[in-house]
Amino acid sequence: MRIIGTLKEESLATRFSLFLRKEAIDHAIDAKLDPEKGIYMYEVWIHNEDEIDRAISFFQDFMKNPQDSRFTVTFKELPLEKEEEILEEKIKEVEKKLFLGKGTSFFIFICSLFFLINGFQDLQLSDRGTKEWILTPIQSNFLYDLTPQMEALSSFATSNKIDLTKKWDELDPITQKELSRINSIPSWQGLYFSWVHPPKKDFQPAPILFEKIRKGEVWRIFTPSFMHVGFFHILFNMLWLWALGRQIEKRILGFRFVLLVFLLAAVSNTAQYFMGGAAFFGFSGVVTGLGGFIFERQRIAPWEGYPLSKLAIGFLGFYIILLVVLEFFLFSVQMMGLGLFSSKIANTAHITGAICGILLAKIPFFGEKSFES
Repeated sequence: MRIIGTLKEESLATRFSLFLRKEAIDHAIDAKLDPEKGIYMYEVWIHNEDEIDRAISFFQDFMKNPQDSRFTVTFKELPLEKEEEILEEKIKEVEKKLFLGKGTSFFIFICSLFFLINGFQDLQLSDRGTKEWILTPIQSNFLYDLTPQMEALSSFATSNKIDLTKKWDELDPITQKELSRINSIPSWQGLYFSWVHPPKKDFQPAPILFEKIRKGEVWRIFTPSFMHVGFFHILFNMLWLWALGRQIEKRILGFRFVLLVFLLAAVSNTAQYFMGGAAFFGFSGVVTGLGGFIFERQRIAPWEGYPLSKLAIGFLGFYIILLVVLEFFLFSVQMMGLGLFSSKIANTAHITGAICGILLAKIPFFGEKSFES
């Protein structure tokens, strides 16, 4: 497959495409946005190498006089199956114009709705103790999992106004005893926690993984991606979703785009759960996955014309590498006993999302269905 030229107008691209169809030259017309001029350019790709020379000759003649009558082709001059194919492609183009961005807008709406509901519920709980220990109802129902320890801690903090700024010795004995009991409840907190804080007892009951999912609450696999804490958290993610999502949705409109987002959410959330437990929120794993997807499609299918600049992709790549270095550094510090601080960023979700996006981009199912003959 090779490009033989570029046309500046869609009408000319359609006219030349019909002529090539009449000449039985297998080809594709791909629209590509020129970021500097802000207009679409239409690249002509020839599939069969044996047809390259003939197609180039036709293209050169066409560029000299696009209105030449020899390039005027009617549907009657095309085989019946070609006419049907053209009509089908035209319908797809209309569908793209009607529904472009609807999937991206839907996910932005869901994330915004979750954010507003969580904020409203958080305000209602603001006078019930330390909010860091209290889960809002939407968090309880849509986190990846809700362990017995998380439920007990949230319930205890809600019914007893605990001041988290106090040191352990400053807490009353009853509170200390109850917190110790809650902390001893076997609950999955992630591989990271088990490595940094190995069990002190010879035997401890093993925590049960996927407690709520095992009971049928399968939506939890996806819903952590839709929840955010903090205005800048959701703003950053939604801006990236708008920039990346629309570019992908334009090329894999409909079910495939929605499926791609849910696959990225499921994989990045599950990886984060295994590594860091259930207490995480955010769409960033999907965002890095979309970035990885575009990066790989640009590499293996440049004719799809993703307009995202190398600078934007480079920024995402640098961000992911920085997270890997930060995570390794903090883990090393904690393993050596030199510090008790840790990153509250879901780094595993970011890294796994990017890798998953790259792998999914290699699947032909997620490639653009171009205007071909």
